[in-house]
Amino acid sequence: MRSRVFSEIIHSADELVALYGTPSNIVMNKTIGILDGHCRYFISRSPFVVISTSDAAGHCDASPRGDAAGFVHVLDDRHLVIPERPGNRRFDSLTNIMANPHIGLLFIIPGLEVTLRINGQAVIMKIRLYWRRWRPSGRFRLLVSALRCQNASSIAPNRSNGRDCGMLRHGLSKKRCRIRIR
Repeated sequence: MRSRVFSEIIHSADELVALYGTPSNIVMNKTIGILDGHCRYFISRSPFVVISTSDAAGHCDASPRGDAAGFVHVLDDRHLVIPERPGNRRFDSLTNIMANPHIGLLFIIPGLEVTLRINGQAVIMKIRLYWRRWRPSGRFRLLVSALRCQNASSIAPNRSNGRDCGMLRHGLSKKRCRIRIR
């Protein structure tokens, strides 16, 4: 991208490291490859997730999804499903997933400064397997986005300085929110 408006553009990871330094071992090791108990607990308390996708050409979309806390269902250590609503019927996220299965999720609990990030690959599937036991907000969904987790990590603000970041108000302890490395 060449522009007269933007100058001194950074072009390499080495330039970033020269400006900011390298991450600590704690930061480098906070990512895990499964949805452990801490991830499951956080997801069960979250009423909101942002789904990030891109199409085959790399055009990105970040789409909010929300319902009662726990509307996203964790099936096992590697798989979760998210109910799909008709929404505006543009189906940006869904068509992106069909073109490019790579997906990023950002789970948020309002009032909590810690978030949970999950990356993986998704497919769109009919809900038949789940519809008897699953009716978020009292309505059936026709489709779900099903994700296979590749990695998960919690994100706390750098400015937290040891504060609880709102975790105690939500029944979450610092220990429970921390992603343990196995």
